[in-house]
This record gives sequence, structure tokens and C-alpha cells, in this order.
Amino acid sequence: MAKHRPGQSEDVQRQLLNRMSYVRGHVEAVRKMIGDGAYCPDVILQNLAIVKALKRVNELILAQHLRSCARKAMRGTDVKAQERVEREIIAIVRNSC
Repeated sequence: MAKHRPGQSEDVQRQLLNRMSYVRGHVEAVRKMIGDGAYCPDVILQNLAIVKALKRVNELILAQHLRSCARKAMRGTDVKAQERVEREIIAIVRNSC
């Protein structure tokens, strides 16, 4: 994967890293729950909370991408760049359901 963050502000990066740290801690807590034999519905509910947190991370990343890279490409004259952005957004939508 390419390293790419031209439109990502330090504040957004900090938010993303904080949220991912939260997710990592939450995953470890659920892992412990499983090891301790926790009640299945409790584990599932915690997993759903993790999924929700990851969705929020993705929303932040996508919003930043749309404000920066995608906006720049769509306002420009490079048709290949515009088509790439279209494909990227379609792929995200397809994989989000």
C-alpha cells in the first residue's frame, strides 16, 4: 500500500490514532473475555461495539479523503484521476454493506 497523507491534518491523524488505540484495547479486552469463558451474547455485543468504532474510523478517513484528494481530482482536468476516484468510492461502497 502506498503511503499517502497529503490532506490529513495532524488533528485528524491524532484522532485516528486515538480511536485505533481504543479499538486495540477493546479487542484485547474481548480476547480476555473469550479466554475467561464469558457469556456469548456479552462477547458478541462487545464485538459489535468494536465494529462500530472501526466504522467511525473509516468515516473519518473517508471524510478527509473526500475533502482533500478526491476533491482535488474531481476539480482537476485529469480524467484518469477522476476515474480512479470514482472506482475507489464505488469499491468502498460495495465493501461497506
